[in-house]
Amino acid sequence: MSNVFHANQLRKDPDNPLLGQNRKPEEPVLINGELEYKINKILASRTYYRRLQYKVNWVGHDLDNTWYNADGFIGAPYKIKTFHNERPHDAGPPIRLLQWLEAYYKDVDLEPLEEDNKAEKDGRARRTRRAWLWGLRAILLA
Repeated sequence: MSNVFHANQLRKDPDNPLLGQNRKPEEPVLINGELEYKINKILASRTYYRRLQYKVNWVGHDLDNTWYNADGFIGAPYKIKTFHNERPHDAGPPIRLLQWLEAYYKDVDLEPLEEDNKAEKDGRARRTRRAWLWGLRAILLA
């Protein structure tokens, strides 16, 4: 046995947390019969097999590297809108974001639809034919 450990083997001490660490994770809230967690911040968005997904930092929890489908965020459309206002070139927003916002402010529950996972834009940069040809020219001349 050695005194060298991989970072995956390390855990925070629940009885002696560092400054800024929470002792207990935030408990989920029961909404529409389902447990839901509070979002601290949306970190990234992507389209994966034509489905819009988000990576999220949850309140009171460690960094989560899981990508979640967009329809899971119907209850927090203001977070989605804030993210896309700050990062307009990333994938998204969802096609029905305006309806999500309207339902949120009217305190109405929306049923998730398949189109909730579709993005208005996929966020991938498009190369023009001219840029592609210049790239090919640079490779051939090198």
